[in-house]
Amino acid sequence: MNTDTYKEIMSLSRMTVGELREKYLEVFGEETRSHHKDFLRKRIAWRLQALAEGDLSERARRRAEERDHLAWLFTRLLVLSESRGPHATGVAWLNRDGEHRLFKRPVPAGQFVTDKAFQEVLAGMDNRATLLVGHTRWRTRGDERINRNNHPIRAGDVIGTHNGTIYNADHLFRRLRLKRFAEVDSEILFRLADRAFRDETPDLERFKRDLALCRGQITAVLASRRQPGTVLVLKGNKPLELRIHRRHRAVLYASDPAFLDAVLADERGWRPLLLEPMTMLVFRHESLMEFSRESFTFIAQGKRARPPGAPVPGYSVPGSSFKDKV
Repeated sequence: MNTDTYKEIMSLSRMTVGELREKYLEVFGEETRSHHKDFLRKRIAWRLQALAEGDLSERARRRAEERDHLAWLFTRLLVLSESRGPHATGVAWLNRDGEHRLFKRPVPAGQFVTDKAFQEVLAGMDNRATLLVGHTRWRTRGDERINRNNHPIRAGDVIGTHNGTIYNADHLFRRLRLKRFAEVDSEILFRLADRAFRDETPDLERFKRDLALCRGQITAVLASRRQPGTVLVLKGNKPLELRIHRRHRAVLYASDPAFLDAVLADERGWRPLLLEPMTMLVFRHESLMEFSRESFTFIAQGKRARPPGAPVPGYSVPGSSFKDKV
């Protein structure tokens, strides 16, 4: 990189959002809808360097832009979800080669997304990605200062997030003689999934038999490093809203539809993906739009009764996205 280009890129850090939008128009020759300062800086810096040293192919440029835009939507959705879980935040991605990154901290999402490590995790994701998932946690069982209690949770080769409480988790860990790494009940769900992902294709019937043993509330998103091209979305008796985009070949989800509506207010092409309770969606990397639906059951139980004066429990809520390659 020559000296003039380096100085021009460094000057971006001193620009306001309005100035960055003008600079974007100057270097790209078109306006941007984004008002996200970090996103604009990154895109402009990339463009300045490409102009100085040689551009990428048009296809590669568009794929990189699309990936960055989806990551920006994901970040906004994660921050909005803070209101549903302020005690810890986490993010993970998985690619089709089984590689993954996982980062979580006992801080609210607004603080989490300013962490340099969070930006590095997103920057490490490329077009091989099959899953990008985030979570904001409201502490119930398990101290959030012990990071293994926070989501996303990795259990064996499975990575995922869970909304709800599984009241008989302790019993199932003992009965099935499963390894346990964290204090949170959510881990049992991913240990059960890991049993189903041991062969070349996931054994969904086994997973559904194991799910039937659980008692409580379940809504979750998960995938395995063994079959990274398959993503499972489970909507049980906790809220879950999804939006799907055909051209992006991507799905966004959240516990509250208002979060999705806010993030996608100025976006085009996103459509609701209706999902009935007690339904599992099976998405496959090679054909995201051709997903399948499976019914599943478990022992649904609402929140346990509280004695007078007992503190009101919270709950963990996923607020995240997953996507096919872009």
